[in-house]
Amino acid sequence: MTRCLDLADDDARLACYDEEAGYAPAAGTPSDTDQADAGTDTGDWTIDVEKSVMDDSTNVFLFLDADQQTNCPYKEAPHTIAIACRENETNLWFRFGGCFMSDIQGKGRVTYRLDSDQARTKSFRESNNNMALGLWSGGQAIPFIKEMFGHERMIVRAQPFSESQVTGHYDIAGIETAIKPLREACNW
Repeated sequence: MTRCLDLADDDARLACYDEEAGYAPAAGTPSDTDQADAGTDTGDWTIDVEKSVMDDSTNVFLFLDADQQTNCPYKEAPHTIAIACRENETNLWFRFGGCFMSDIQGKGRVTYRLDSDQARTKSFRESNNNMALGLWSGGQAIPFIKEMFGHERMIVRAQPFSESQVTGHYDIAGIETAIKPLREACNW
């Protein structure tokens, strides 16, 4: 639910809280089946769009919570994939349920597996608050995001600072559709 707090748009924030609470859409609201039939299936991705206060460009954020995860002791927050286009810069990061993440001493390596493909490892950088590991430039993030296209599942493992490894399982289906407004905003 912490990701909902960061949303500036009232409708997007309410939709985020409704989704977190498992609230069913009101009658007359298009269902997931209706969206799929219309060719707009975005899977479980949450999409938020807002206007940049710095340059009036369109900022687009995609969020996806893990459907299965292991956490650091005493942490209950979900693991989350976040993809953003902010002022024409694309980023991707993983939040690991409140674990303290660092990229020192090789701890920024993320091992990931797409569907039944062979697992791969990539170096990520810590966020300013040490709650995430990310690819903070478009040159790194965009190829990684494109690698996710055409896949249904993603497993992500990383090692928090002074903790055991944590793993998140994600249903990434629908990313190609969900990411369209982000690609348009960031011109790729």
